[in-house]
Amino acid sequence: MSQQPLALQGHGWAAHALSGRAAALQALLSMRHRMAAYASQRDALVALHGESVFVAAFTAAQAQDGTLINYAVWPEDSDALLPQCDNVVMAYLVAGEQCTAVLPWATVRAHFGDLLEATCHVPPRWRARRFPDRARLQQALQQAGHAAPVTAAATPLPHESAC
Repeated sequence: MSQQPLALQGHGWAAHALSGRAAALQALLSMRHRMAAYASQRDALVALHGESVFVAAFTAAQAQDGTLINYAVWPEDSDALLPQCDNVVMAYLVAGEQCTAVLPWATVRAHFGDLLEATCHVPPRWRARRFPDRARLQQALQQAGHAAPVTAAATPLPHESAC
């Protein structure tokens, strides 16, 4: 089932834009639907691949201002399956210390698209067999103005809807 509200227009259905509180609730419902779909898919992929492939979780959170965000972690030194999300947390080591940087999905695709292979999964996932080298990562971070990291101020959404 689609989470997109529809309206009958003439002889066909068209997307119906909601406003105000209804739009916010619809966005939350849609995000929870995506979370549940990716969680179910992740469980199946982990069972299939075991530890040979890192199957990234689709994580969603709600900032204190109500803004919904979602992200996945792309770890260095892993063959990974990444969900299509709005942000990617790049996780890597520098001098033995764990570092993270957050990039929008569009920036990741623009700078590292050659490292991402489309898969046939639904919802969509991308195979990342290797992590970008430091020079490419640094260039992407500079051009993106190094997007702000996901902070503790965002509250993770529960996997199950209370609706």
